[in-house]
Amino acid sequence: MNKKNNKVKGFTIIELIVVIAIIAVLAAIVLVNVTGWLNKSKDAQSIEYTHQLQAAAVSFYTGNSNSYTGLAADTMWTTITGKMPSSTVTSLIKSDGTVYCATVTMPSGATSWCTDNTGYVGTLVANKCTGTTFTCQ
Repeated sequence: MNKKNNKVKGFTIIELIVVIAIIAVLAAIVLVNVTGWLNKSKDAQSIEYTHQLQAAAVSFYTGNSNSYTGLAADTMWTTITGKMPSSTVTSLIKSDGTVYCATVTMPSGATSWCTDNTGYVGTLVANKCTGTTFTCQ
């Protein structure tokens, strides 16, 4: 602060610029961290929904005479997939209804999670969960 004759006149422009620069750097650091946390929370939510899809599939299977035929149209299944606005769900059901596989693409795009009739819920292995391979592993 400038003082002249023991009177305070105010801050210099340099002092104000330094303070604004420090605040800008701190704000940038916080913004980067918050964005990362948001992406991680969205991915965690999608993983939880994948677990719910697996539970819905088991419930459907036991209530549908041990068959997955019609699983994609099941009310519980469509309700769960409808809650996943930032994720992409792709489900495959073998034509005879014996097996299913569902892939959930993470909002961050970093990886995909998968669940299948073996009870597996985890990361999708490359080239799996296709029309010829109904497993995640």
